[in-house]
Amino acid sequence: MRGNRFCSTYGYGLYEVRMKPAKNVGIVSSFFTYTGPTDGTPWDEIGYRIFRKDTQRFNLTIIQMVVGNHEKIVDLGFGCSQCQSYVCVRLAAKLY
Repeated sequence: MRGNRFCSTYGYGLYEVRMKPAKNVGIVSSFFTYTGPTDGTPWDEIGYRIFRKDTQRFNLTIIQMVVGNHEKIVDLGFGCSQCQSYVCVRLAAKLY
Protein backbone atom coordinates (compact mmCIF):
# COMPACT_ATOMS: atom_id res chain seq x y z
CA MET A 1 0.00 0.00 0.00
CA ARG A 2 1.00 3.58 -0.65
CA GLY A 3 -0.65 5.80 1.97
CA ASN A 4 -4.13 4.32 2.22
CA ARG A 5 -4.20 3.32 -1.47
CA PHE A 6 -3.24 0.00 -2.94
CA CYS A 7 -0.38 0.19 -5.43
CA SER A 8 -2.29 -1.92 -7.95
CA THR A 9 -4.71 -0.34 -10.39
CA TYR A 10 -7.73 -2.00 -11.90
CA GLY A 11 -9.39 -1.46 -15.24
CA TYR A 12 -12.83 -1.97 -16.67
CA GLY A 13 -15.32 -4.06 -14.78
CA LEU A 14 -17.93 -4.05 -12.07
CA TYR A 15 -17.16 -2.35 -8.75
CA GLU A 16 -19.62 -2.76 -5.92
CA VAL A 17 -19.96 -2.00 -2.25
CA ARG A 18 -22.54 -2.45 0.48
CA MET A 19 -22.50 0.38 2.95
CA LYS A 20 -24.54 1.79 5.80
CA PRO A 21 -23.93 5.55 5.80
CA ALA A 22 -23.26 7.27 9.10
CA LYS A 23 -25.78 9.97 10.02
CA ASN A 24 -23.97 12.82 11.75
CA VAL A 25 -22.78 16.37 11.10
CA GLY A 26 -19.43 16.57 9.31
CA ILE A 27 -19.38 12.96 8.07
CA VAL A 28 -19.21 11.96 4.42
CA SER A 29 -19.89 8.33 3.57
CA SER A 30 -18.50 7.63 0.10
CA PHE A 31 -17.45 5.14 -2.53
CA PHE A 32 -15.42 6.35 -5.49
CA THR A 33 -12.95 5.42 -8.20
CA TYR A 34 -10.04 7.74 -8.93
CA THR A 35 -7.01 8.03 -11.13
CA GLY A 36 -5.05 11.22 -11.60
CA PRO A 37 -1.75 13.10 -11.44
CA THR A 38 -0.49 10.94 -8.57
CA ASP A 39 -0.77 8.01 -11.01
CA GLY A 40 0.68 9.93 -13.96
CA THR A 41 -2.72 10.16 -15.70
CA PRO A 42 -5.45 12.80 -16.19
CA TRP A 43 -7.96 13.20 -13.35
CA ASP A 44 -10.85 10.75 -13.78
CA GLU A 45 -13.29 10.07 -10.95
CA ILE A 46 -16.70 8.57 -10.30
CA GLY A 47 -17.98 9.38 -6.82
CA TYR A 48 -21.03 8.37 -4.80
CA ARG A 49 -21.31 10.43 -1.62
CA ILE A 50 -23.82 10.88 1.18
CA PHE A 51 -23.22 14.10 3.10
CA ARG A 52 -23.84 14.95 6.75
CA LYS A 53 -27.23 14.41 8.31
CA ASP A 54 -29.14 14.27 5.01
CA THR A 55 -29.11 10.56 4.27
CA GLN A 56 -32.18 10.87 2.01
CA ARG A 57 -30.04 12.16 -0.86
CA PHE A 58 -26.78 11.18 -2.48
CA ASN A 59 -24.37 13.08 -4.68
CA LEU A 60 -23.13 11.45 -7.89
CA THR A 61 -20.05 13.08 -9.43
CA ILE A 62 -18.29 12.21 -12.68
CA ILE A 63 -15.00 13.86 -13.61
CA GLN A 64 -13.45 12.75 -16.89
CA MET A 65 -10.17 14.00 -18.35
CA VAL A 66 -10.13 16.74 -15.66
CA VAL A 67 -13.56 18.07 -16.78
CA GLY A 68 -16.14 18.22 -14.00
CA ASN A 69 -19.59 19.80 -13.77
CA HIS A 70 -21.20 16.37 -14.14
CA GLU A 71 -22.83 16.32 -10.74
CA LYS A 72 -26.29 15.25 -9.69
CA ILE A 73 -28.11 15.16 -6.36
CA VAL A 74 -30.48 12.19 -6.24
CA ASP A 75 -33.41 12.13 -3.82
CA LEU A 76 -33.88 8.60 -2.47
CA GLY A 77 -37.16 9.26 -0.68
CA PHE A 78 -35.98 7.43 2.44
CA GLY A 79 -33.16 7.71 4.95
CA CYS A 80 -30.54 5.19 3.85
CA SER A 81 -28.71 5.29 7.21
CA GLN A 82 -31.33 2.85 8.50
CA CYS A 83 -30.23 0.04 6.17
CA GLN A 84 -27.33 -1.13 4.05
CA SER A 85 -27.14 0.42 0.61
CA TYR A 86 -25.87 -1.44 -2.44
CA VAL A 87 -23.81 0.71 -4.81
CA CYS A 88 -22.63 -0.64 -8.15
CA VAL A 89 -20.48 1.10 -10.78
CA ARG A 90 -19.68 -0.53 -14.13
CA LEU A 91 -16.64 0.88 -15.95
CA ALA A 92 -16.58 0.09 -19.67
CA ALA A 93 -14.52 1.21 -22.65
CA LYS A 94 -17.68 2.39 -24.48
CA LEU A 95 -21.06 3.60 -23.35
CA TYR A 96 -23.86 1.30 -24.39
